[in-house]
Amino acid sequence: PDIVLVTRGSLLGNTSWGCSSMRFKSVAVFLAAILGSTLLPVSVEAHFGYPLEVCQVAKAAGRTWVEVDITTQSLYVFENGRPIRRIVKNISTANVRDLRFHKGLGKKIIPKEPRGCFKIEGKEKKAYSEAYGVTLRNAVWFGGPGVKERAYAIHCVLPGKEQHLGHPNSGGCIRTPYDFCEWFYAWAKIDVPVWIYGEWTGPYKRK
Repeated sequence: PDIVLVTRGSLLGNTSWGCSSMRFKSVAVFLAAILGSTLLPVSVEAHFGYPLEVCQVAKAAGRTWVEVDITTQSLYVFENGRPIRRIVKNISTANVRDLRFHKGLGKKIIPKEPRGCFKIEGKEKKAYSEAYGVTLRNAVWFGGPGVKERAYAIHCVLPGKEQHLGHPNSGGCIRTPYDFCEWFYAWAKIDVPVWIYGEWTGPYKRK
């Protein structure tokens, strides 16, 4: 199979990923050693949603928005420019190092990482994920241009996965503790910006 060289760069203060396919492992390993990059069996993709100005304007104007920090696995809710709820080091974002079977595609994939500026598009008390065959409780869907509808949600941690909060373990969604997801579901409103940024530098655990 092709080897993918993943390099890191900066996009308006956030991390962006560039991928290039290489057929010769020796060449890829050599370049990775020079560039300090990571070798993965398949490409890593990120969704970036709306222009970052959409989230930056909301923040600068003291409006309402949500921030997700991948680096610390934390989530912050702002209303009228003030933080009203936060989860520090206790959410779970996409595990981009773990191959998972995607039922909809009928093959294993590495989860995509939503990163950038998005908006809340809807919510469901119980939503069935056709991709992974699980039920998501208190799902608050968010997305943007180029992002498939109902692709990503902020939702309750899956039963039996509570121990994984605090490090990336999801298939792309953002998992949160039960007490928070109940409150967030009731609070969430359509079109509220969701700003996702940062980069996980800790170890990746298996699901």
